[in-house]
Amino acid sequence: MRIFFCFVFFLLASPVHAELKARMVTSIGTIEFRFLSNTAPKTVENFVKLATGEQKYIDVSGNKANKPFYDGLLFHRIHPDLGIFSGCPWGTGRGWPGYYMFDENPSISKFDRAGLVAMAKVPGDNRVGSQFFITTKEDPRLNGRYTIFGEVTSGMDVVNKIANMPRTVTLNPKDPIYIKKIEVINSK
Repeated sequence: MRIFFCFVFFLLASPVHAELKARMVTSIGTIEFRFLSNTAPKTVENFVKLATGEQKYIDVSGNKANKPFYDGLLFHRIHPDLGIFSGCPWGTGRGWPGYYMFDENPSISKFDRAGLVAMAKVPGDNRVGSQFFITTKEDPRLNGRYTIFGEVTSGMDVVNKIANMPRTVTLNPKDPIYIKKIEVINSK
């Protein structure tokens, strides 16, 4: 009987773990995704702190800032057979937040479906900063190369619409498509 009461007390005293989600409002529509905090906690923390403005960064004019980083950033690369890319403050795919961190757990990443949210990285390196992409299809060529830190829960129609917008030969959207804001949500 004593063991039973201890178990019940443990269950009641244990915190309920909230699921961390993001709502990305774009100029085309809204994309929601849940974070994979168990497999990429440092990556999720970095993304969340940039999205909320808790993380200081270097803005495009070279000044330190701590306002929401992703608000107003362009989707700088779109590809219907790969994904949509954002998170570059310069809108070119070459920008960064003024710091890098090492890529976290790319070896366990399996790109086996559309809607995976992963960090983009410096070509030929294992450093990441702020750039990310959302997959539009399965792509085994990406397995073990990029950290997946989220998965789309709603708005894949928006992801696909963005990916299929008219683009240049260098895969830049012909018309600007941008992130209006990213809200981070704790849910139970």
